[in-house]
Amino acid sequence: MIYFPAMAKSSRKVVVGIDLGGTKILAAVADSKARILAETRLDTEAKKGLSKVMSNVKIAVLKALWKARTSLKNVTSICIGAPGPIIYKKGLIVSPPNMPGWGKVNLKDRIKRIFKKPVFMENDANLAAFAEAVKGAGKGMRNVVYFTLSTGIGGGIVLDGRIFRGKTGGAGEVGHMVIEKEGIRCGCGGRGCLEAMGSGTAVARMAQKRAPKSSRMIKLAGGKRSNITTEIVGQAARKGDTLAKNILREVGGNIGIGVANIVNILNPDIVVLGGGLTNLWDIIHEPIMRAYKNQVLEVPGAGVKIKKAKLGGYAGVIGAVLFALDPK
Repeated sequence: MIYFPAMAKSSRKVVVGIDLGGTKILAAVADSKARILAETRLDTEAKKGLSKVMSNVKIAVLKALWKARTSLKNVTSICIGAPGPIIYKKGLIVSPPNMPGWGKVNLKDRIKRIFKKPVFMENDANLAAFAEAVKGAGKGMRNVVYFTLSTGIGGGIVLDGRIFRGKTGGAGEVGHMVIEKEGIRCGCGGRGCLEAMGSGTAVARMAQKRAPKSSRMIKLAGGKRSNITTEIVGQAARKGDTLAKNILREVGGNIGIGVANIVNILNPDIVVLGGGLTNLWDIIHEPIMRAYKNQVLEVPGAGVKIKKAKLGGYAGVIGAVLFALDPK
C-alpha cells in the first residue's frame, strides 16, 4: 500500500505527463496552461521486470500528485512517453531495447487500468520534438525535426504543428539513415548508420580502439581502455588531447551529414539537436555545421536553422504534458 501524509488539496483540474526511460521515470503534474506544478523522478528498475516498472510508474505519479497538493480525482488525462517501437493503433510497445523481457506490452491499457483515466501513449522522441516545437528551440515554428544524440540516436518530426508518425508509427528513426554504405556494423544489423557513427557510443568505441597507452583518455579511465566513455573523451578534449578532439570532430561531421540529409528531404524550419552528446556542443558544433553546409542543397537548406535543444532532460515530460492537454 502506498501512503503519503495528508495535506490541504486543491480542486483544480490537472494533467499528468510521464517520461518512461530505461533508467528513470519522470512524472509531472501540470495545470491547464501546461505549467508544471510538481514532479517526481524515480529509477525505472527495468531489470526487475514489467511489474516492478509499472509499480514505480504508479508511485511516481501519486507522489507527484501529492507534491502538487492534488489527487487523482482531479486528473483529466495522462500521457506517457515511452521508447519505441510502438504500434499506435493497438497501444503496444514492442520489445523496447532498454526494457528486458517486455516483448509486446499493451502499455496504454496497463496505465489506464492503474489510474482509471483517459491515457495517451506516444514515442518519447516524438514528445521531445513536440515540446521543443512548442516551448523550446523551435517555438513559433511549424516544421521541426528533433535529433536526440545520446547513447543511440533517435528523432521526432513535427510537421505543420503536428507529430508526424508515418504509416505504422515508425517515422523519425533518423539514427538509422545510412551515411556510409560500407561503414561499421550498427546495432540494428545494418552498416554505416548514423547511430553507429555519430552517437555517444560511437565516440567511446572510437576512443577505446584508437587511444595509445600514453593517452590522457586512458589515464582518465583509470588505465583501462574499456572504461573510456564519451564523458572522458570530452574531458580529455577540453584538456588539449588532440586525438579526443579529432574523434569528436569526426563524429560531429557524421552528425552534420545526417542533418543535411533530413533537411534535403523535409525542408523544415529548424533542426533541433538534443541529448547528452550536446553537452560537448562547444566542440562538436563547428564540425556539425561544416559538414552540414557541404552536404545540404541550396533550396531546401535556405533559411533552415540548426540549434541546440533548450529543454534538456525535461523535453520528454513537457511534451507528455502538452500532448495530454491537446493530443496531436
